[in-house]
Formats: sequence, structure tokens, C-alpha cells
Amino acid sequence: MTDVSTALKWGPGFVGISIGLVMYGVSVCQYLFYIMAFPRDRRLIKCVVLLVLVLDTINTVTSLSFCCRTLVLGRWTTTYACVLQLSWDLSTNLGSRFVVSFLVQCFYAHRIWMICGRSKLLTGTVVCSSTLALRTWI
Repeated sequence: MTDVSTALKWGPGFVGISIGLVMYGVSVCQYLFYIMAFPRDRRLIKCVVLLVLVLDTINTVTSLSFCCRTLVLGRWTTTYACVLQLSWDLSTNLGSRFVVSFLVQCFYAHRIWMICGRSKLLTGTVVCSSTLALRTWI
């Protein structure tokens, strides 16, 4: 039987990664639907959607790498050496997550600009908050 502290420590992360894999599958299906349903969209919008998918793929792969490193390769380690250092996969995961969030918020700002009659105040608020979130890694 698994030690209670180990199950409480790594169980929620494993469940989160499992849910994240399902959500990644949904985003791949959304991308394929977008490509088939909107073939005449501007090339820039298609490139942004593809970039978000590529960054989401990087996020998913690095999440799996972190999970494998900590749960499989570090299973016999009795110290916290495998989780105390900020590894390449975790830092890449965090970076791709923040860049995806920034790109999506900038796309929303673009849509707000178009829908609200080029409102500088509303669009500027969204752009400033997304830039601040990216700079502070929130």
C-alpha cells in the first residue's frame, strides 16, 4: 500500500496531468475543426492558432516529462533532490503556459478592438493586464 504522505503529495498532480491530457485532446480536435471549418481565415490568424497549438503541445510534453521524472525515475529517492531543483521541463512548462495565456489574451484584445468600435480604453486595459501578467509570470 502507498504511504499516505506520498499519495497526498503526488496524487492531485497526477490527476491534474490526466485531466490536462484529455483537454489537450480536445484542443487538437478544436484545431482540426477550425482548419476545416474556416479555410478562408487570414493567414495571421491561422498562424496564431497553430502557434497556440504548438505551445500547448510543448506544455503537455513537458508536463509528462516532469511527471515521469518525479514519479517514475525518482520513486526510490528518499530525499527531495529530484523536486527541489527547477528543472528544464518545469521551467519550459511554465514559460509555454504563460506565453499561451498572453497570446490568447492579445487575441481577445484584438476582438474587443474590432467589436467595440475601436475602444482604446477597453482594449488598452486588456493589453496592459495581459502584458503585466506576462512580465510578472502570474
